[in-house]
Amino acid sequence: MINSFQTNEFIKGLLYVLELESAPTKQEIDELSQDSYLAFYMLLGTWERLGILVYRREIDITMVEDAFSGPILISWGKLENYVLEVRSAWKRDGAFEWFQWLAERVQEREHKLKPPPAYVAFKNWKP
Repeated sequence: MINSFQTNEFIKGLLYVLELESAPTKQEIDELSQDSYLAFYMLLGTWERLGILVYRREIDITMVEDAFSGPILISWGKLENYVLEVRSAWKRDGAFEWFQWLAERVQEREHKLKPPPAYVAFKNWKP
């Protein structure tokens, strides 16, 4: 199921965010080319949908963490100010609420559980 979220646009949006050197402003995002803008919003929409699916227990949070914990936390770290700016501009406190919720849950669990990387945790795994 998680693979269904990984479209070309999602990957383009994720690469855009991961490569950002600083947090973008709403104006900077609004000025992206149409393709980049759509890819950016595909990424935000994916995090939003994953947040909803985890909350409703349609997808286990550990599966999401295994696949995306780093990208979710990096995305939120770079986009939190953007999201707050959008909420203000749109006068909508719920804009990207599930992305924020998901990032906060992943961050809480990572801080509490301190999971080692898979290559360490499962070093001796046998098929």
